Amino acid sequence: MKTSYLILFTLCFSFSIALGQQNQTTTKTTNATPNSNVPKTPELIPFTEMGDLWGYKNAKTDKVIIEPAYYEAFPFSFGLALVRDENSKTGFINTLGEKVIPMIYDGGFSFTEGLAAMNSSKGFDGNNSFVSGKWGFIDVKGNVVIPFHFTDAKPFSQNLAAVATNEIWGFIDKTAKLIIPKKYGQANSFKEGLAAVRNYDKWGYINKSGATIIAFKYDYAEDFENGIAKVEINGKNFNINKKGEQVK
Repeated sequence: MKTSYLILFTLCFSFSIALGQQNQTTTKTTNATPNSNVPKTPELIPFTEMGDLWGYKNAKTDKVIIEPAYYEAFPFSFGLALVRDENSKTGFINTLGEKVIPMIYDGGFSFTEGLAAMNSSKGFDGNNSFVSGKWGFIDVKGNVVIPFHFTDAKPFSQNLAAVATNEIWGFIDKTAKLIIPKKYGQANSFKEGLAAVRNYDKWGYINKSGATIIAFKYDYAEDFENGIAKVEINGKNFNINKKGEQVK
């Protein structure tokens, strides 16, 4: 199945980025917060030396700002970057390289719209208890905003996030209210007002009210970009517009 999001653990940084579960270890962090004493810096981009550890350098000057120390590193968003350590745990660093959200997660996505979808083998569910292998959402301070009770999740886009329970997908808002019922076999994030979703074995497109806008007839469907989406029927790839009409 082809989608445009998952996986975010590639060098192109395309979502989902669920990481393999490992035994949880204690990671030393600072008391820094995302915006505490962090000066404005030029854009930092991930880089690797000899395909080994990752760090960050100035996008314009190539000067190393954060020395390579991570097994995976992703672009900064909201002043924070998602990184993976030697224990396959993920957390977030600021532009000084300080760990501001502990390395306790088994996978996740970079921040979008102020929240990050994260996976935890031992995550706080918001009710003084811990859950296993679930997805939830945190804010830039590391606070749990939406409890860890989904079996899968994707980043927020256009104020909605695709979430799944037992592989059945729907969409929630930032209060965790279910806006579009869980009834799809797969779901992409909303782009340009539409989301590609799979109903049984075919893909189509819905709007943010859950109404079907383009019929379920595709073997796979990608997100819209500049009013155009790539789809496939019987091995034939072609582009459609938001009316479902084939275009060049």
